[in-house]
Amino acid sequence: KRGTKVIEIAKIIHSQLYRNFKYAKVWSTRFKFNPQKVGKDFVPEDNDIVEIVS
Repeated sequence: KRGTKVIEIAKIIHSQLYRNFKYAKVWSTRFKFNPQKVGKDFVPEDNDIVEIVS
């Protein structure tokens, strides 16, 4: 769903992933350097790849 934050994605996947969230890595064509380390309020776009670290 558009506008969903990384922390909300973590909660959908698993409650422990949500509770232990540290940061996320995002690969995107809009970034000059990949991956980017992002916080819980980051909103990924279509075709972004997100790796959640807890």
